Amino acid sequence: MPYGERRLISEFRDLLKKGEFSDFIIYNDFSFYDTNKKGYSHIDFLIVSSKGLFVVESKYWNGVTYIYDDKCSSIFQGTQYKGFGVSAENKTRVFNVKNPADSTSKKDNGEKYNKPSEEELLFSEYKNPIDQACEYREALAEVLGVGVKVVKNLIVFSTNDKREVLYNNVRFNCERHGEFTYITTEENIESCLSKLREDAEGGIEVDAINKKIEKLNIRYKLKMDKKNCDEYPYSSMPFDENQANK
Repeated sequence: MPYGERRLISEFRDLLKKGEFSDFIIYNDFSFYDTNKKGYSHIDFLIVSSKGLFVVESKYWNGVTYIYDDKCSSIFQGTQYKGFGVSAENKTRVFNVKNPADSTSKKDNGEKYNKPSEEELLFSEYKNPIDQACEYREALAEVLGVGVKVVKNLIVFSTNDKREVLYNNVRFNCERHGEFTYITTEENIESCLSKLREDAEGGIEVDAINKKIEKLNIRYKLKMDKKNCDEYPYSSMPFDENQANK
C-alpha cells in the first residue's frame, strides 16, 4: 500500500472516533468497472456517509506542488511550459516540481546519476488530479445508481520538509474547485471534511449503498468503520516514513 494512503488511514482512524464522522464507511483501493472507458477505474478511498459519497485521492508527491485556479490560468503563457498541468476544462493547473539535486536515482548498474545543478528543476509528468477525481466521480455515480451531485471529490496532499503544496503561490487549508471538488493537505483533512459534509446534498442510505457494493462484487482492499478502526491492520499502520516500503 502506498505510504500516503497509510498516513490517511491513520487520520481516518482518529476521525471515526468523533461523532461528526462516526457514520463513515471507508473503502480503500476501490476498483470498479467503468463502461465508458471499458476498463477498471481505481479510487484510493471511497467514503460512504449519510451526507454523500466522497471520492478521496491521496497525493504523496516530493518537491513543490503548485496549484493555480482560473485567476492565474495564464501562468507560463508564451513559454515552453504553457501546457503543463492544464486540467480538461482549462481552468485549473496542477503541477509538481522537483529539484534533481535531491534525486537518488540510479543507473541499471547501480551507479548514481550525476546530479544536475541545484538551480535546475524538473517538472513531474503527473496527471492533473482534478481531472482524475472528476472522471472517477461521474463513473462511480453511474455504477452505484446515485445522482452525480451526491458524489464529491477530495484531493489530499501530504506535506513535510520535502513536500510543499501552494495554491496560487500561498499555503492553504481547504480550497474548493467548482461545485464538486475540494483540495486540502493532510493536516487540514478534518476541517475540510467538515466543510464538505456541510456542502453535501445528503439523503444517502448508507446500508443500501454498502449492500450494492457487495452485490456488484466491486473490488476493494480494506473496509474501515468505527467498529473495526482500532483492529488490525488499521492499528498497525506505520507512522515512520522509513517503514513505508516494508
